[in-house]
Amino acid sequence: MDLLKTICSETYWMQLGECEVLKVSPGSTVVSPFGLRLPLCALAAVARGHAKEELMSALGMSRESEIKNCYRDVNQEVAIMASYDLMLKNVIYLNESLEVAPSFKNSSRRYSVRIDKAGFRYPTAAAKYMNRWFAQETLYRVSTLIDEDDIDNTTSMVILSGIYYKVSWEMPFYLQFTKPMKFYDLKNNYEIIPMLCKLDSFLYFDDVNNNFKVLTIHLGTPGASISFYLPETRTGLPDLIKKLSNDPELMTESLKKLQMKRLRIYLPRMQIKTYVDWSGFMRLIGINDVFSVNASGLEGILKNDSNSHVYLSTAKQKIFMEMDELGVMRQKPENTMEQEAREFAEFGDDLEQLEFDHPFFFTLTVSPPQPDKTPVQMLIGAFHGPYEG
Repeated sequence: MDLLKTICSETYWMQLGECEVLKVSPGSTVVSPFGLRLPLCALAAVARGHAKEELMSALGMSRESEIKNCYRDVNQEVAIMASYDLMLKNVIYLNESLEVAPSFKNSSRRYSVRIDKAGFRYPTAAAKYMNRWFAQETLYRVSTLIDEDDIDNTTSMVILSGIYYKVSWEMPFYLQFTKPMKFYDLKNNYEIIPMLCKLDSFLYFDDVNNNFKVLTIHLGTPGASISFYLPETRTGLPDLIKKLSNDPELMTESLKKLQMKRLRIYLPRMQIKTYVDWSGFMRLIGINDVFSVNASGLEGILKNDSNSHVYLSTAKQKIFMEMDELGVMRQKPENTMEQEAREFAEFGDDLEQLEFDHPFFFTLTVSPPQPDKTPVQMLIGAFHGPYEG
C-alpha cells in the first residue's frame, strides 16, 4: 500500500496498511497519533539539519512557529478532559549519563512532555522505574509500557506514551435501557454483549455511495466528540478502512454532511487495550535520522559543552479506553430517565434503529474554539468485539 502522508496528523496512520498496528484482526485496536505527536514536536523544536526536516515533514509542518503551537491550540480542551476522564502521559527518558540542557527541559513543558533520566545500563531496574511511574500516574490503569529486553547498554533515549480514557457523554445513557444483544465478528460468528441504548436526536449521515453510516455524539468536554463509522455489512470493516486510507478526505466530507436525525441507537460497551511500538512506523514515514547513533541531529538536547551522542532508541505507546453508559458524569442530565422512558414507549417503535452490532471504526476528536484551527484526532480505533486488542 502506498505509504502517503504521516501517522501524526489527520487520519494518515491508516495508510500504513502493511504494518501490524493497522491489520484488520480479531482484536480491537485504539491508537493515538496525537500522543506520539507531542514528544516528536519536542524533538523537532531542538533538532537540527536534515533530522529537523524529516520531523517537520512527518508532522505536516512547514514553519517553525507551527512546532511551538503543536499543543497550544488544544491545551485548554485537553486540560479539561484531563481533569475528568483523560490521563495523557508522555515522557522522554534519557540515559542517566547524558548532560541534558536546561532549555530542553523547559521547552518540553510546552508540549506537555516530561523529561526524565534512567540508568539504561541496568535494564531491569530501568524498566521497573519507568513502568512504575506510569502505573502510579494513571492509577495503575496503564502499566508495563517497556520491557527489560527493550533496553541495553546502547540505549540512549526512549519515548513512552501512556493514555487512559473513559468516554464521558454530554448526556449519559441509562443503565436501565442497556440490554444483551448479538455482536457479530468478521467471520459472522456472534457473542451476546451489553449494548447501550438511547433515543435522541443525533448527528447522522448515511453514505449510500460508500456503504457506511456515520454517527457523531458530543462528549462532556466542550469541543470533544466521538464519531462512529458503521459499515453496511457485517464484514465490511476492512473495505471501509481501505477506502478511508485511499481517500482521507472521505472522512472529512462525510462529517460535513452530518444532519440531526431522531434515532434509536445501540452501541456496545467497550474496553480496548492496545500496545504499539511506533519505531518501525516512524521509519516508514521518513523519520530516520533521529535513530542514527552518530548523526541524529538531536545535539540540541544536550549542554553545549557535551561530547556525548544522543539518539532515539525506541518509541512505545499503551492505551486503555473504556466506554459505558455514564462515563464520568459532570452534571445532572436535563432529560430524566422517566421522560426518556415515555419517549421510548410513545415513539421508539416508529424511529429508525441504528445498531452497531458488527465491527466498526471510530475517532475521538477535539475541536479548538477558533474556527481557523484544525480539529485534533485524539484517538482512532476499530472495535471488533468484546475481547481486548
